[in-house]
Amino acid sequence: WKYSLDNDVYIFQKYVEPTTCKELSLEGKRVWWDVCDPTWWWQPELCRQIAGHVTGIIASNEALAADLREWLDDETPIHVIPDRLELEHFPLKREHGTQVPMRFIWYGIAQNRVALIAALVNLERLVVNGHAIELTILDDKPDQVWKPTDMFPIYHSRWTLDQENEVIANHDIALLPLYPGPWGRVKSNNKMLTATACGLPHTDGQDYQELEALVLSPQKRRRQVEMYTDSLHRDYMVEKSARQW
Repeated sequence: WKYSLDNDVYIFQKYVEPTTCKELSLEGKRVWWDVCDPTWWWQPELCRQIAGHVTGIIASNEALAADLREWLDDETPIHVIPDRLELEHFPLKREHGTQVPMRFIWYGIAQNRVALIAALVNLERLVVNGHAIELTILDDKPDQVWKPTDMFPIYHSRWTLDQENEVIANHDIALLPLYPGPWGRVKSNNKMLTATACGLPHTDGQDYQELEALVLSPQKRRRQVEMYTDSLHRDYMVEKSARQW
């Protein structure tokens, strides 16, 4: 990997070679490690080396920072900068009415489709109770078809940055179950923020009554979006990070 020494500060996301951190630090540069996943669970020795050569660490949420601090247990500074959005990227908003079928969407990377298993039984209950639904999976491997049920249609679409707003806003409900176990507890809320920016309510699909109410009531869908939009504008605009940092 080639890098220039013309800069004063270097920020590496997710992963960086420890030798790169060390070389930059010896040149008097400030080096920050930006983490959004608990990499230290799987590569503890490598992460200790990285942490030993950086100026500090940035975590994407408080739970991740707390886990990192408990694991690292030294004086390396850890700051939390939440994921935030530029609303200019999301000009399209869903207009909610009485849609049939009700269109759910999940988005992420293909290896994380496993999270959808948590919501599958309640999606099937919706169908048994007479609700027409369909699910779109928006990720990086649409050619790898995932078909855990025949009770409702499942479509696959490839995620791209320039089309994510258009695709998501063409659906009714963002289905965003947490990743299994402790992993889900250290993930940021960026998927929920994206849903709100596109005008969609979001649900983890675990509460059947809540899920059915969202399907039945466009008013409930609109109210949830309005509530979370207030929070988005107050706490999750990228300008807030720019002002602070």
